Amino acid sequence: MIQSTYMRTEKRIYTAVQLFKELLDLKLEDWTLHIVSDWFMPQGTDVRQERYAWSIQELIDDLGLRENIKVHRFMPREKWRDFLMDKDVFWSLSSSETFSASLMEAMATGMYPVISCWHGAKKYYPDVCIHQTLGGILKATINWSTLSPNQQLQAAQEMRQIAVIYDEKKVALKIREAIEKVGQ
Repeated sequence: MIQSTYMRTEKRIYTAVQLFKELLDLKLEDWTLHIVSDWFMPQGTDVRQERYAWSIQELIDDLGLRENIKVHRFMPREKWRDFLMDKDVFWSLSSSETFSASLMEAMATGMYPVISCWHGAKKYYPDVCIHQTLGGILKATINWSTLSPNQQLQAAQEMRQIAVIYDEKKVALKIREAIEKVGQ
């Protein structure tokens, strides 16, 4: 699975489709790539981003991947968690991020993150999930799929424990406590 609020080049969705094709060509198992995004940005935005979205759709067609790639519109938070519950691996191929709340939310449901090495990723995510190359991302995805169900469950529990650290309510409470201390 991969997510982007809008189809922006730095999210590297085009690259994800190419990488997914390589994964399918290995014929290891029957994969489905879920892309969650509003394909086009609001009116009046950069035409390059619109071309990028069209090029992704064209690539999906050219590679014959319509049956293996499911496209979903960006969804409200209350539907997001339920949607994530039966997904296994979350690809974050971004060339840059600030934090990636959607990735952390996916980890909170037990999804395994496979992350490109964007600046700052090592501050939040385990080294084992961060990869320097597309080959590393592909290999990590394959390695995850070869884990036993018990090993996958253990990995999911480890990801949940990391995500709990960044629970927004707990973070908000810590910020409030820090502000109140300043006022004393």
